[in-house]
Amino acid sequence: MISCSLTLDEDIDSIYNLFLPEMDFTKTKRAEFTINKTASKLSILITAKDFTSLKAFMSSIFKIIGSHKKIQELQQ
Repeated sequence: MISCSLTLDEDIDSIYNLFLPEMDFTKTKRAEFTINKTASKLSILITAKDFTSLKAFMSSIFKIIGSHKKIQELQQ
């Protein structure tokens, strides 16, 4: 298994809330991700059977976070 972790230390609550609707889709045959939230950080762990599925999960997560950041910038 291959794993990758992402730790965020800003905008924790709103990013965590972005992933709540996705919690039913955190696991496929080839990969899965878990999210852990504390008061000071948000950790996302992706575990995959191969690099292609790891990249697909990472790309999806980065797109969600990137879209959120762009929307925040437009609102300011």
